[in-house]
Amino acid sequence: MYLDRIDRRLLRELDHNSRASISQLSKKLRLGNDIVSYRIEKLRRKKIINRFSAYIDVFRLGKSLYKTYLKLKGRREEIEKMVKYLNRSEDTYWLAEFYGKWDIIFSIWAENSLEYQNILDGTLSEFSDLILDSSIVCPVVTDRIPRSFGIKSPDCSFRYGACRKIASRQIP
Repeated sequence: MYLDRIDRRLLRELDHNSRASISQLSKKLRLGNDIVSYRIEKLRRKKIINRFSAYIDVFRLGKSLYKTYLKLKGRREEIEKMVKYLNRSEDTYWLAEFYGKWDIIFSIWAENSLEYQNILDGTLSEFSDLILDSSIVCPVVTDRIPRSFGIKSPDCSFRYGACRKIASRQIP
């Protein structure tokens, strides 16, 4: 589908702030509320916009992120069952399917590595016959760089996460 300049500007604004109201978007785009509403609905009907989401700084909630990479084997139906399982889990922060070295990458948020390991053990035991290989990464800082959709815009990137302070004690 061809996206005109208005659609690309609208997508850029929604990518920067998916919770913006129609009137806020209208002001930024210098368009009427009806036009913005119509354009959003058109993009949803054509499945260009599937959902609106927020980026959460899980570190501010006292949690850490654990990113898990899986290489899988098996029939498509079995893999889809695993994807649904991960999607339903309240601990899954992010999930994506890929083609290449890894088939599924998902992030789990947990209080600590022990909690993460318990969550992961449940997943691995449920689908152990599908998993060929895995890798785990625990990112400390994540940069979010919104897409520009071909429209020149100011830098709206932001960084979330950081190391938690560790209490130090002096050794005599």
